[in-house]
Amino acid sequence: MKYLVHIGYPKAASTWLQTHLFSGTIPSMRPLLASGKKNRSYVKSGGGMFYDHDDFGCFLNVFNFNAVDVRKKIKSLTDPAAQVTVLSNEGWCGHPFAGGVTGKAFSDRIYAVLPEATILIIVRNQLDMIVSAYLHFLTQEGGNLTLDEFIRPVKWFHRPSFTLSHLNYMNVIRYYDELFGRDRVVVVPFELITKSTESFVEPIFAALDLTAPESFSSRPENARNVSHAIAISLMPRLNSGHPAVQAAFESGGKLLSGRFVKRRKVEMIRFLDGVLGEYYKEDNRKLQERTGYDLESLKYVV
Repeated sequence: MKYLVHIGYPKAASTWLQTHLFSGTIPSMRPLLASGKKNRSYVKSGGGMFYDHDDFGCFLNVFNFNAVDVRKKIKSLTDPAAQVTVLSNEGWCGHPFAGGVTGKAFSDRIYAVLPEATILIIVRNQLDMIVSAYLHFLTQEGGNLTLDEFIRPVKWFHRPSFTLSHLNYMNVIRYYDELFGRDRVVVVPFELITKSTESFVEPIFAALDLTAPESFSSRPENARNVSHAIAISLMPRLNSGHPAVQAAFESGGKLLSGRFVKRRKVEMIRFLDGVLGEYYKEDNRKLQERTGYDLESLKYVV
C-alpha cells in the first residue's frame, strides 16, 4: 500500500487538490474512509490525524503523541482497493500565522507513523504568498495590522506570529529529504496550475507511478472574496473581527471596482518587492536547483 501525504503550503491550491485529486474521484488515489467535510466538496483526508487528541477531545500535548496508535487508525481507515491512499492538510508544514513553528513537529510525527510515505509539498512565489496570507488574515482572523506590520511582528515573544523565514521553503524540503529520502519528496510550484492543470499534477502522478487522467477542472476552488479583504486593508485598525464589522467591510468591498482591487494587490506586491529585496534569493536558487524548475520565469526572486 502506498501513502501520499500532502503537507501544504497553505494558499497553494490545497482546496483544488483536495477537491479534484484527493476526494476519491480518481479510482487509483483514494482518501481515508469516512474522510471529508460536511457541506463542502473537498476532502481534507485524515486532516486531524497527526494532531491526535485525548478522550476529552483536546489535542494532545506535543510530548504525548502515540505514533503506534495513529498508524493503527490510519490502517483501519485505508481503502484496500486503493493503489494510493492520500492524507492531506496544508497546515502540516506549519501554520503561517504562527510562523510555521509546528512544522518540524508534524514532520517528525508523519515520519514516525508513515515512514514509507511519499510527501507532497506545493510552493508558491513568496510575494504572492504573503499577500494572499495577509488578505486571509484580515478576513478570517479579524486581523487589524497593516501589511508592513504583518511582516514585522512585534509580539513574537508572547506567542508566535507570521515570520518571513517560514517561506524559506528549503528549510522544510531539506528536512523531509533527510527523513524520507529525496526521491520520495515531491515539490511542485503552485504557478504551474495557472499554465495548465495537467502540468501541475503530472509530477505528482509520476512520483507515485500512476497514470494521470487526461484532463482536470481548471476552476479555482475556495477563492476568497478579495474585494472584502482589500476594503479592510484600507482601514485595518477598524477591523475587530466581529461579524457586524466584517459584514460592513464586505458591503464596502462591493463598492470597489475590479480595477481598483487589482491595482491594490499590485501595490502590495510592489511594496513587498521594495522592502524585501533579495531576502528570498539565496533560498530560491537552492529551490530551483532542487526542483529543476525555472523559478525566475514563475516570478520567484532568483
